[in-house]
Amino acid sequence: MAVTRDVALSPAARSDLGEVRARLDEALVTLVAAALPGGREVARSVGDAITAVYEVLAAPGDGAWVQSTFARALAATRAALARLQEDPAEPSSAHERARDLVASALQGLNAVPALRADGFEAPRQSPGVLRASLDEPVSLDATRGLVVPMVPMPAAPEAPSPPPPDPPPPPAITSLSELEEFAAASRARLEAMEAASEARPSLAPPPPPSAPIDLPGRAAALVFGVAIPPEQVLFERARTCLEDLGMFGLLRRPMSGSSWRAAARTEQRLLRRVDALVACGDGVVPGLVQMLEERPLPDPELTWALVFFFLSLRGSDTLDAALRIARASLSQDAAVALSVADAFAHAPHPMLDEALRGWLTAPEPARRAVALDALSRRYALLASQWDDCAREALSLDDEPALRASARALARVQGDVDPSLALALLRHPLPAVARSAIEGRIARGQRDGAWRALELTEGVDGGFAGAVRYVALAGTRLSKAALIADAGRGGSLALLDALGWYGDPDFVDDLIGALSFDDAATKALAVGALERITGAMLTDDAPEGIDPTLPWPRPEGFVPTPVAEPCVEMAVWRRWWSRVGGGAPAGQRLRWGRPWSPMDNVTEMDRDDAAPDVRRMAWLELCARTGGSIAFDPEDWVSRQERSVSAWRSYVSSPRVAAMAGRWSSAMLEG
Repeated sequence: MAVTRDVALSPAARSDLGEVRARLDEALVTLVAAALPGGREVARSVGDAITAVYEVLAAPGDGAWVQSTFARALAATRAALARLQEDPAEPSSAHERARDLVASALQGLNAVPALRADGFEAPRQSPGVLRASLDEPVSLDATRGLVVPMVPMPAAPEAPSPPPPDPPPPPAITSLSELEEFAAASRARLEAMEAASEARPSLAPPPPPSAPIDLPGRAAALVFGVAIPPEQVLFERARTCLEDLGMFGLLRRPMSGSSWRAAARTEQRLLRRVDALVACGDGVVPGLVQMLEERPLPDPELTWALVFFFLSLRGSDTLDAALRIARASLSQDAAVALSVADAFAHAPHPMLDEALRGWLTAPEPARRAVALDALSRRYALLASQWDDCAREALSLDDEPALRASARALARVQGDVDPSLALALLRHPLPAVARSAIEGRIARGQRDGAWRALELTEGVDGGFAGAVRYVALAGTRLSKAALIADAGRGGSLALLDALGWYGDPDFVDDLIGALSFDDAATKALAVGALERITGAMLTDDAPEGIDPTLPWPRPEGFVPTPVAEPCVEMAVWRRWWSRVGGGAPAGQRLRWGRPWSPMDNVTEMDRDDAAPDVRRMAWLELCARTGGSIAFDPEDWVSRQERSVSAWRSYVSSPRVAAMAGRWSSAMLEG
């Protein structure tokens, strides 16, 4: 078959080579679930076929070379199909699907009279300077060969051992003479066995003369050790880099009690490991993928590292490699699915968005949920795509997809169907309703805040943390809803909400909550008190760590974080009885003075602020000022700093700065 690269395929009559590649790729992933006794050999043949297809697509145009490479793809596909057609007694559905996919790929290859390279990005072959990754992930255009298609294969099931043969039956004895003959033969065999055991063993032949001892070589080995092959040294370094990459991917995520800016050093170390892996060369890649096979349990960190590493390299082959590993790992564990989504969210591959959009219609729920999460965090999820996914999730009552759809609301590009958003706002799962409320507030849509107000007024303000969002977006009139929720018994969320609401009339109620023995109740009550008053009371400083500070606090005052605030009700009641009469009338307080939008930017910028506090401060800005600048406390540090800087510029405008102390809200007014 003459194969050229300058003749376009007829899409109406023949399969595209890209479709053949997709079928082979699907078969390779399916082999993981098939668990065949010879699965590794089949996977190797399928991988060889995909590699040959890659090479054809990346060929420089040499017709003879393309023809031979295409023939190699056909041969490898036929070899894989031949092994898959050796049916076991009871073939699994995964086995049958893999066989059908390979057969379909072979049929497609036989139907291709010409090849084209549309849509395939080959790795660079010319030498060039590769710049180091700094601050944020970048797509690396490294000089390399094609990535060998592989998936981590499970251990093949052991074939059952054959049953032991039955002992030969004794000869039939019909007379006394036959019995005597049988006894004599048995005695003879027994005597022969005893004689053999008593016989002295013969002397072993003398050993052959040993080769002369290499004394200098042995001495060098004793002093310096045995020389390790260079390729093994390189692989061990790559293994260490990959394990570090997975660990740094975990450590960079924000945690309460730690500085979010401190993650910048971890992120830089992470990016250096990516650069080091690229420097190790593509020869180490097969061994890196096989590291997943060595793990006795699912390894979310190592999966994150492999997916992120492949997606840091430009090229269609690396994109396929990452998607292949992700698909093979998604069914293992829920934590692995979260790691895959996180790796997709941060990966810099330029072709990833389009590939993930294809996952939105995948048959597996896990793939759809991961694609929703990742695309939304990449700000690449279109409103029409969200509508389709949310509609299907609601019709199927698919909980993972419902959660992912609700989380994606804050970052969807465009206006979604409001009826679908309302269905999520009214969903009985608290996690779905909470994410939907936050998403609608972040996008400047009033239905989220109104749903929170509806829950707080007449149902349960603790459900989905609704009372907190009433506090963030509420006006002076929303105070009645908070009182109504307190009258029903309230919740821990109510204590936190009162601090964000900022009405000094609630200080006495919060001080009363300190009478409870529950440590969580005390901690939330004190946090709310500090947020309203900025008192900074401790057991050692019952009048505050700086008694000279006036109350109300001066404009621009930001309290010093207190490691162990005072939780004694009597101390707080005495302090408030002394200063509470001077509370500014009719104004919303934050830290003992009228609230200002800049206070939220300050909390978003504070190193010691917890991720949840920073997110709440951002949502409050969205709700009260109408701003819509994106912010993600899990993003890379440099991106967070740009977002905080943009918010600082926004709230410095005269219109927003004039909101200080007021109960204005872009959500619940009118």
